[in-house]
Amino acid sequence: PWNDVIVAEALWKIGRLTNEVVTIYVRILEQPRQGPDAQAFGRLAEMGEAAEAAVPCLRGLLFDAPRSSTRLGAEWALRLISPTTFGPLAVEVNRIARERMLRILDALGNQGVWEATPARADFFRALNCMAAQGREAREAVPRLVELLSTPSPVAQNRDEATWLGLTIPFRTARALGEIGEASESVVVALTNGLRSTNLMVVRACCEALGNLG
Repeated sequence: PWNDVIVAEALWKIGRLTNEVVTIYVRILEQPRQGPDAQAFGRLAEMGEAAEAAVPCLRGLLFDAPRSSTRLGAEWALRLISPTTFGPLAVEVNRIARERMLRILDALGNQGVWEATPARADFFRALNCMAAQGREAREAVPRLVELLSTPSPVAQNRDEATWLGLTIPFRTARALGEIGEASESVVVALTNGLRSTNLMVVRACCEALGNLG
């Protein structure tokens, strides 16, 4: 599957060959694996309406995929690719997404949010969907504040450094902005995030503060 990912990314970056790229990623998603399918969801979501041909596959994964990470990825991509298709499903999907989020929060228990466990991995994967849920994800606010307010663990390699130091804070700030709870703890966490050395994180915190009014 990674060879297919390389081909798809080359076709997209060199020629924006939408149909070919969507076809490759749908083929990957029909036999999902955690690494390649994460790349597929990310690219399809970024393509937006241009990836409309992937909608039937994503709808199937949304409800029937065995792994929660796959269902989360399908939900995120479907929201961005086809809001009109997602609309009729929204009530049911939002109910499922909220129940899933509450289970993830419950699984975290009393552990620190940065503690490397399967529960942490599920929480990290759910950040985009929490942003999409908005106020419906309000129970996650204390854990999101914890993510922005406590130092991340030391990364073991460059990819992990990007994931922990950029991707997670960026998605966390965005989720807090979309949830829209203007509590003191949220404002303080986002304000402190403005001191980040990463401009993408700073921008996400700034936009989130703007959303809070």
